[in-house]
Amino acid sequence: NAIAITGALDLNAAITNASSLSVSTTSDLGANVTTSGIQTYSGAVTLSGDRTLTGSTITTNGTIVGGGNSLTITGNAVFGDGTADTVTGVNILSVSGNTTIHTNTITTTGAQTYGDNAAADTITLGNNTTFTTTNSQITFNGTVNSEGSETNNLTINVGSSEVEFNGAVGGGRTLNAIAITGALDLNAAITNAVSLSVSGASD
Repeated sequence: NAIAITGALDLNAAITNASSLSVSTTSDLGANVTTSGIQTYSGAVTLSGDRTLTGSTITTNGTIVGGGNSLTITGNAVFGDGTADTVTGVNILSVSGNTTIHTNTITTTGAQTYGDNAAADTITLGNNTTFTTTNSQITFNGTVNSEGSETNNLTINVGSSEVEFNGAVGGGRTLNAIAITGALDLNAAITNAVSLSVSGASD
């Protein structure tokens, strides 16, 4: 059955057999959520522990505050509906499916992984976005594009680690400037970008 909450959610036990979940304000996730369909979090999301969200598409229309915890999304993900809907304080961030990003900031201490099928998955930038880790790898297992007719900047800061592209970059929609602080491991073509800069080694 569908679960629709008008108000806040304080979750201390897992949701395992819902068709969908929607929350109109804030969510404090102290347990995992599994739905057969979509999950929509309209307010700020706080992770109280390492969390796994499983569904067709997980949409967060506010900030995500990790508190040093990890977030695994099994399914597609939509981060934010505006630039202020930042993702911060997360340890490891992983999305198995397609990712659409409308925030301008995704910051983790650990690794970030987007997609698990480089030939089929997509990472779509709906704004100029900065991805940051603390000396940990960021892996894009899918095509990286701007959204619609936009030409968005892709800024990546990984310190002493590397950025790995396993799908075409600008494969369908042009990116503007790609700026990488760290090393680059390029396993697919960069086809549509205005510029590229890499501070570290490039393979």
